Amino acid sequence: VIPLAILHFEDPVLVAACIFLLEMCGFSPTMLRVDIAVLQRISSFYKSKDYNEHQFTTKGSTFLVTPANGDCTVSLARTLADEYLHYNGLKQKAPIDHHPSHTLMAVLQHLEKASLPVMVDGPTCGSWLLSGMGDGADLRARQKAASHHWSLVTRFCQMHHLPISTRYLSMLAKDNDW
Repeated sequence: VIPLAILHFEDPVLVAACIFLLEMCGFSPTMLRVDIAVLQRISSFYKSKDYNEHQFTTKGSTFLVTPANGDCTVSLARTLADEYLHYNGLKQKAPIDHHPSHTLMAVLQHLEKASLPVMVDGPTCGSWLLSGMGDGADLRARQKAASHHWSLVTRFCQMHHLPISTRYLSMLAKDNDW
């Protein structure tokens, strides 16, 4: 059921039916919901007009190369579904003390890319802390929204027993925004 929902993450009716079936069988659908939200965010990011602008701001990073059309989400969904088949869905989880799977790390890298605030022009949200320039209330509100947006990355890491991503903290640290 889980791989089926993941492969069809853009079909809300099928995903809802799979979640309902999991609940009826006594399994928690929380991890599936997180994975679906992750794939949807990655997909919408690569389909957005901001993607072309954002890809230049992450030059030199360790992000995976994406296909020419930009949307690699279908491939990520396929490999994530295979990951669930390999570990037998919810019953048998990957050992916590092993190295994270390449699949989960690839999904995490794309999720980080899709979740970091896009700073095309102008100051970062925390830059006013250093310079005192700009509307602090507006920038703080945008920072709060960005932090809320980032919470999916943290949740994905927790659900899959991955080390919590520090990319957002690194971005905040550049502005001394603690």
